[in-house]
Amino acid sequence: MDLDNRRILLRTNFDKSNTIETIYTGGHFSCTPSYLALPCEESVILLNASSLSVSETLSPKILEISAVLLSHCNSTLIAASKSGEIAMYSSESLSNSPVTNSNLTRTFKAHDAPILCLAFPPPNSQPPTVLATGSSDSSIRVWNIKSHYVSHNLRKHANPISVLKFFNDVTLFSASVDCTIVMWDLISSSVVRVFESHLSAVSGINFFNFGNDESVKKKMKHEVDGMMVTAGRDKVLNVWSLSSGKLLKTVLSAESVESMAIFKHLETADPHVVVGGESGIARVYNLNAGKVVAEYNLGSAITEINVLDKDDTDMLIFSTVDCNIHYFDVSIGNDGIEFVETKLIPGYNDEIIDLKYAGPNEEYLVVATNSNHLRVYELSTMNCKLVRGHEDVIVTLDVSKCGNVVVTGSKDKSVCIYQLGGEDGDDEREFELVARASGHTEGVTAVSICRKNLGFVVSSSEDNTIKKWDLSHVNFSGKKPMPVVQLSSIYTFQPHPKAINAISVSPNSALFASASLDKTVKIWSTESGDLKATCNGHKKGVWSCEFSKVDKVLVSGGSDRCVKVWNLDGTCLKTFEGHLNSVLKTTFISHGMQIVSSGSDGLVKVWTLKTNLCEVTLDNHEDKVWALTTKKDDSVIISGAADSVITFWKDTTVQKREEEYKAKEEGVKKSQSLENSIQKKDYKTAIKLALELNHAFKLVNLINLVLKNEGEENLKEVVAGLNPEQLSQLLNHTLSYTTTTKYSYPAHLTLYQILSQFDKSSILALPESKKLLNGLRAYTEKVFDGVDKALVDLGIVELCLQD
Repeated sequence: MDLDNRRILLRTNFDKSNTIETIYTGGHFSCTPSYLALPCEESVILLNASSLSVSETLSPKILEISAVLLSHCNSTLIAASKSGEIAMYSSESLSNSPVTNSNLTRTFKAHDAPILCLAFPPPNSQPPTVLATGSSDSSIRVWNIKSHYVSHNLRKHANPISVLKFFNDVTLFSASVDCTIVMWDLISSSVVRVFESHLSAVSGINFFNFGNDESVKKKMKHEVDGMMVTAGRDKVLNVWSLSSGKLLKTVLSAESVESMAIFKHLETADPHVVVGGESGIARVYNLNAGKVVAEYNLGSAITEINVLDKDDTDMLIFSTVDCNIHYFDVSIGNDGIEFVETKLIPGYNDEIIDLKYAGPNEEYLVVATNSNHLRVYELSTMNCKLVRGHEDVIVTLDVSKCGNVVVTGSKDKSVCIYQLGGEDGDDEREFELVARASGHTEGVTAVSICRKNLGFVVSSSEDNTIKKWDLSHVNFSGKKPMPVVQLSSIYTFQPHPKAINAISVSPNSALFASASLDKTVKIWSTESGDLKATCNGHKKGVWSCEFSKVDKVLVSGGSDRCVKVWNLDGTCLKTFEGHLNSVLKTTFISHGMQIVSSGSDGLVKVWTLKTNLCEVTLDNHEDKVWALTTKKDDSVIISGAADSVITFWKDTTVQKREEEYKAKEEGVKKSQSLENSIQKKDYKTAIKLALELNHAFKLVNLINLVLKNEGEENLKEVVAGLNPEQLSQLLNHTLSYTTTTKYSYPAHLTLYQILSQFDKSSILALPESKKLLNGLRAYTEKVFDGVDKALVDLGIVELCLQD
């Protein structure tokens, strides 16, 4: 490789190309077939349901948002807060496009206590005009959102309102923590009926209306023209007659119900509902049979369920306590009702602890967060899947050289091995648990897999031991499901007196390194576990270590804010200083000629070994950057931090160099044009070119030439023909000219022309115009003070001469 090619490999510019951020922090969300409206602290995130991209971030400027409601045509959005405020967004457009920040029509105080639930009447072809709000102050208010007034103030409940549901435009049902359901007539503002049977808070209301379907009437054995099903935390589902108010049926639930939804398009005459609660299991109940007919374990407590119509089929959308949104298609198959998960949207990743590229073509990103589930992002669609295996938080992970095997270590004291199932080219490939290692007596702190083949895994633990696990008995063919293999350890030893933070296996798998809080990095033989070298030099604990893929060196980062490069005999070759806090992660890029490091200061830095210089500092995090990984070709760096943000940094070195070259070439051409214009005495064109090239000295000389050869009228024409950008540049130069006596005269003539030719609003619209004008005023006053003093002195001289 020649020198020029080696220089091209050095990365000096990275731009943020994508981020995975917090989009949902809990609360009642709303959905349509096109969009999801998600409360996120004091904002509302509108997510495109197809592309999973953020379409709009609404900032209603109200305190923590507790619930959002989006109309069926996406033209009206309501955001309610825990402070009792409501922000209303409304768009006149019926094009199915979402509202934007410019559509904020009103913010008002709706209740004196937190708003817990919102409801629109059943959808029709027009945007909704009525809104019902329920609060923890036990009151219900109905608003005319078109004319902006409250039409009803309903009070019957004794405790906070838990559910609101419209039956039609004039009939509203409300449920409360006081265990009652109330039916309201909005025409007379009166209570039609109170339904009492639940023994705990009511958490769901839905309606059936079967009309004259005789087959259903025969099956249900009671009137079905209007029927309501309610669910509560008392572990029951109650079926009511709306016409008589009678309790027709009670179905026992397996757990307290937190949310309930009703199926609309199942190909069966029996009514079915889906419920969810603390166990995280979604259960489908046949209300006629009174039993569970299907269930699906989501892994986390279910907080809310919505049903959407999708091409005359039912789509279920769940939210869970860990702020994940799950999409399911539901159908009836040979084995009954079947759940097929189509999308998973992580709303809140919590603290990003570790991440790596995975897959044979690096098409996946595996992420460890404060969760016992491994998160796998498919980078082409940004769809996410949760892979189960651990019972406690995953704190470390590693990926094999081929990309098909992922190793994780957890606080549950175990190491899990996952393999990418299926074959190359398959549409649906998932990581499956194939092996587990249990033997550590405390939580696992670091893992690293063999680089040469899939022969072994090395792990460390809070019990201060290192174990080497044998993978030779694991079937990595991936062609069919295999039982989970229990791994056995080859050897165990205690390498450090203090906690071990990182382990790295060398590219040839002959060595591995361990980094510890005892301020050392130690290099070991993977075959025997014998100590080969000790790297002493860090003044505080070491957090990271990694071997170079090209040279026989390794890099480490520690709490002493230093990045160090070591020879394999333990000699320190280089030390890089620049982080403001502990260095948490380090890795090599650019064929071992550069290092990327991240730290507790929230920064990612790229260093060049030859020059000892920091080439670029990447800043997009507000907390510790625990995780760092790069693509095999080093074209992308990914950083993950404790602020729950994952940032993709794309290498733009080549593009930046091309832009700089083009800008330089363009500058040369303009400089030549400037000289040609001066020779032709085309001062108007020359002044504009001098402004574009930012040639301050030539600019003031050109202004003097115009004044000397053509007079103020021509300067007036030049100034009048400037665009806002050129005018702003001229003001900046004028300010610098007024600071010197030599150029004060042309500067003030230019300022006079600017103030004469442009009105006040045009000048104030310029960037930093007030700052510029304040500076000009100060120097102008100073000049005129000098003129006044000179006039006084001149008068005294004249008097003296006369005498």
